[in-house]
Amino acid sequence: MESEYALKNLVPKLDDHNVAQIDNFLEKIECPESFRGLYHVVSYLENISTNHHEKFKEIFGIKGEVLGCFADINPDKWKIFSLDRLAKGWMSERPIYALIITLSKLDNDFFNKAALTFLKHFFSNEAKIKNVGREEVSVRAFRLFVTDRNADQSILDGDNSLLIAEQLQHYRHKLKGDKPRNHTLEGYVRDLEHFYRLDWKPKLNFQRIHKTKLRGSYWRNKVDRIEGSEDLYTFTLINKQINQFHVEGGLDSSEDYPSLTIVRHLPENKVKPKHERPDISIIRDSHKDKSRKLAIQKEVKKSHNLTACSSNILQPHELFYLTESLLQQRKKDILKTPVNVLQRVIFLTLFLGVDIDLIKTLKRIERKDSEGNGIFCDTDNWHLKFNISPTVKMGKHRTNSRLLKTKPYTTILLPDFFVTFLNLKDLAIGEKLLPLKGSTAVKDAIKQYLKTLNRRYHIQISYKSIRYYLTNKIKSESKIDPVIMECLSGKSNYYTRSMRHYSWRDDTENTQEVYKLWNAVRKDIENYQPSNLIPTLNYSQPQRDRCDKGIGSQFTPTKESIALLVEYLIEQLELSNTFDTIKSIENLKNYHNNYTLYTAYMLLNSTGYRAVHNPLPSLSLFLPNKSALCISDKDAQKSFSHFRIVAVPEILKQQLINYSEHLNSMGNLLSGLYLSDSQSMHWHTSLNPLIESHSKVEKLEWFLSEKHSRGNEGVFKFFDPNTHVTTNMSPKILSELIPESMRLPINFGRHYIRRYLAKLNVDIELINFQLGHWVNGELPLSNLSTFEHSKAIEELKTHLDPMLEELGWKVIRSNLTMRRK
Repeated sequence: MESEYALKNLVPKLDDHNVAQIDNFLEKIECPESFRGLYHVVSYLENISTNHHEKFKEIFGIKGEVLGCFADINPDKWKIFSLDRLAKGWMSERPIYALIITLSKLDNDFFNKAALTFLKHFFSNEAKIKNVGREEVSVRAFRLFVTDRNADQSILDGDNSLLIAEQLQHYRHKLKGDKPRNHTLEGYVRDLEHFYRLDWKPKLNFQRIHKTKLRGSYWRNKVDRIEGSEDLYTFTLINKQINQFHVEGGLDSSEDYPSLTIVRHLPENKVKPKHERPDISIIRDSHKDKSRKLAIQKEVKKSHNLTACSSNILQPHELFYLTESLLQQRKKDILKTPVNVLQRVIFLTLFLGVDIDLIKTLKRIERKDSEGNGIFCDTDNWHLKFNISPTVKMGKHRTNSRLLKTKPYTTILLPDFFVTFLNLKDLAIGEKLLPLKGSTAVKDAIKQYLKTLNRRYHIQISYKSIRYYLTNKIKSESKIDPVIMECLSGKSNYYTRSMRHYSWRDDTENTQEVYKLWNAVRKDIENYQPSNLIPTLNYSQPQRDRCDKGIGSQFTPTKESIALLVEYLIEQLELSNTFDTIKSIENLKNYHNNYTLYTAYMLLNSTGYRAVHNPLPSLSLFLPNKSALCISDKDAQKSFSHFRIVAVPEILKQQLINYSEHLNSMGNLLSGLYLSDSQSMHWHTSLNPLIESHSKVEKLEWFLSEKHSRGNEGVFKFFDPNTHVTTNMSPKILSELIPESMRLPINFGRHYIRRYLAKLNVDIELINFQLGHWVNGELPLSNLSTFEHSKAIEELKTHLDPMLEELGWKVIRSNLTMRRK
C-alpha cells in the first residue's frame, strides 16, 4: 500500500485500475522507492515498445501505452525523477535498473533488440539465476560487453538463447588466438555464454601447493628409511581427508603427493668436541647449504638405482658364509645370549626382512583368525600370519559383487627347512618364537657374532645389511613385486604407498611370490658354491584349497564383470544402423555419446589411464607410429613428476584412429548447427595443428593448460541430452552413463592391469612404467635414464593385446565413416 501511495503522489492523475499494473512493473525493473532516474527508464522503454510491442508486453506484462501516464508528474518530484546519474551501489543492488539507464544513453536499435532478448531470458529464468547468485555477474557482463569498443556486439543478434550461446562460444575461441589476448573481454563473453545456457557450476579453485605448505602434509615423528641408503630417512604422509567419490571410484588421493618431499640424515649419537664443530658462518653459508642439498639429492637417486654389485647388498660369497655359519650347531653364549638364539634371529631377519623388535612379538597362535601376528599349524602345515592394513577404509565397494574381495591378513606357507631350523614343532600355543629379553643386548651380541664371522672370512657383513637385504635385492633386480615385503613384515612404506593400492593377491599367489624371492637368494648362494644349504622351494596348492579373498586392492574387478561391461557398450553401438544414426540430430548426438563412451572406457582399461577430467586432451599426445601415448594423469596440483609415456595396444591404437575419423565426420555434420563444436572437432583431427609458440616457456604453458583441463575442449566430448551443450568427459559422467548393475569403480582399469600383468610375472619395472609408479631417481624420461621406451612398449603390447581380446574389446568403426564406403 505504501508503494501505491508513493506512486499516486508521483503521478496524481494515475487511474486506479492501472496502479497495480504499474506497481508490478516497477518492482520487476527494481525501481528505487525515490523513483530516481525513472524518467529515463520509462522514456527508453516506451520508445522500445513502439517497435517491439508484442515482445515488450511478453517481457514486462504491460503495454507500452500505459507508460504514457508518466508524462504528467508531480512538479515537486521532477528533480529526482529526471536525475540520470546512478546512485552508489545500484549496479550490485539493482542491476536491471542500472542496465536500463545505461542502455538509455546509447540510443541504438540493435542494442534495444539485444536487450529485450537478454531481459526475456533473465525474467524467464529469474529464480534459477538468483538461486546461484549470478544476476549481478550476468547483467554486468552484458552491460560492459555492449559498451566495449573492441567487442563484436553482432553475435548477440537473435531470439534463440542457445544459438546466441553457440555464437559466444565461437567468439571466445577466436579471442584466444588474438595477440595480445584480451582477457577482460574473454571474461565478459564467458559469463554471457554461461548466462544464456544456464550451466553455471560451483567455483573450484585449483592451485599448485607451495613447497612450504606441501611439507606440512607429512609427519615429523614418523620416519621411513630410504630404501637402498645407509643413513637417509623420509617422513610418512599424514592421512588426508576422505573424498567419497574417490573412495567409491578406486582413486588414491595420496598419489598426488610425491613419495619423497623431506629427506633427513640420521643424526649423530656422539656430540662433537667444541673444536670440531663448524663455525656459525659456515652453517649459514648458502653455497654450502646448496651443495649439501645437491649431495642429498644425488644420494637419494643413487639409493633408488641399486645394482647387484652395490655395497649395500650382500654378495654371493657373503651370503654363503653367513648361511653356512647359521646352520652350524653351537652351544656357547655370546654376551649371555645363546648362539642358537642369535642364529635364529639373524635367520629371520635375513629371510623376512624384519628387525628384532618385530621378531620379539612373534608367537605361536591357535589359528589364522587368531588375534595378532604369529605362526600357526594347520593340518601339519605351518604358516606365517601377518595383519595387513587396508588400502582404503570401508565404503560401498565392500558389497560390490563385481570386485575381488579382501581380508585383513595374509598367510604364507613355511617350507620344511624353516620349520626344522626354528624348531616350530616344539612350540606351545601362545609361546614366543624366541626368548629375547632386550633389543639392545641382542643387537650387541649379534654385532659380536658378525665381527667374528667377518674376521674369519675377510668379509664385511653388518646387521643393517642383513636387515635390508631383501628390499635392496628386490630394488636392484626389478623382477619381484616390492609389495610382497608387506606379507613378510606386515608393514608398508613410502616406496610401496601407491603400488599396494592397486596390487591384489591371494595367499597362494603371495606364497608363490615369496618362494620366488627366497629361491633368488638360494640361487645367489649356489652361484658362489653349490652346497644345497637351502633346498629349492616349490609351491603348488590344489584349486579347491584356494581362498577367494586376498590382500591389497579393494577395487580390482573380476574378468567377468569387465566382459559384461564391454558387451553392454558394444550393444549400445549396435542399436542404430548407419542410416538411423543421421536421421535426426538427437540420433546423431546419442550415437556420438555411445561411441565416445566406448572409446574412453577402452582407453582407461588398456593403458592404466587414471580417471581424470578431460582424458586425452589432444590427439597430438597420441603417437601411433610408436604405439605410445603421452599422458599426465596424476599431476593434480601437488607436483609435475608423473608425466609419462605408456604403451598403446594395437586394438586401442586402431580404435583411436577410427575415433579421429569419427570426429572429422561429426564436425562436418555439425558445421551448420554447432559451429564452435564443429571447429573444435576439426582442430583435434587435423594431422599437424600449428600452435604459435616462440619459446620453451610458451610450449610448456600450452601443455599445462591442455592436460586434463576442465575448461579446455578435449577429444572426448559428451552432448548433454537436456541442454545439448558439450562438456568434456569426466569421472562422474563416465560412471553415470553406465547402468548401476554393471557399474565399476571408475579407476578399475589401473587395478585390473596391475593384477593382470603381475599374474603373468611381468617385470615390475615395466608395470611401474605403465602405471607411473616411481620415485626420485627412477624416472624413465629423466636426462640420464637408460630406460628404452621402444623395447618396453613392445614387451607390454605382447601382454596387453591378449588381455583386451579376452575381455571382448574389439575395433569398431563409426557409422559416420562407414557411410562413405
